[in-house]
Amino acid sequence: MTGVSSKISSTDMGEMGVQSPDVQLILITGGPGTGKSSVAKALYCGLPERWALVNLDGLWSLRIAGASGDNWESYRQSVQLRAGVLQFYSSDGRPVIAEGIVQRDELREYQVATRTDAPPRRLVFVNLTCSTAESVRRMTSRDANYGRLTKPASDHERHFNGLTSRVDARGATSVEVEGKTIQEIVKAILDLTR
Repeated sequence: MTGVSSKISSTDMGEMGVQSPDVQLILITGGPGTGKSSVAKALYCGLPERWALVNLDGLWSLRIAGASGDNWESYRQSVQLRAGVLQFYSSDGRPVIAEGIVQRDELREYQVATRTDAPPRRLVFVNLTCSTAESVRRMTSRDANYGRLTKPASDHERHFNGLTSRVDARGATSVEVEGKTIQEIVKAILDLTR
């Protein structure tokens, strides 16, 4: 994404064509540095107030009291927590934009939680993509901790490739973000909602 403000006016969104009313969940995934949060915030700022915005990655560190240190159990509890948050926001019919690293086995739980597993409610699942070099460039320019390259760039690329490999977006529509403005990316997502 080029250096364009992430704020998109509702007038701009209206000109782009706001989504069909049957879309209840826009799920944005992608590797680190692909712009998931920026795109989700821009989309959220331009849509009607009834939409909710959920950062799924922010929920990974939360655990249910008494959970063992077992990685699989912790992962399952995090998925259940994420699904619960999505269900909370969508329970009154409120559509949700959710962003974060999503694995394919989580998708069904999120669909059930938001009731997008049966018509007429719909899920739009989007995978933002860019090259590893672009991902590393974005992460190192955005975050001071990543910006201090104390390790060789190849170590950072391996780290980002490891996180990116966790994204299992089969069934998602890929949207290439490299060299595009936030407005162009949001328009591509809105086009999927018609």
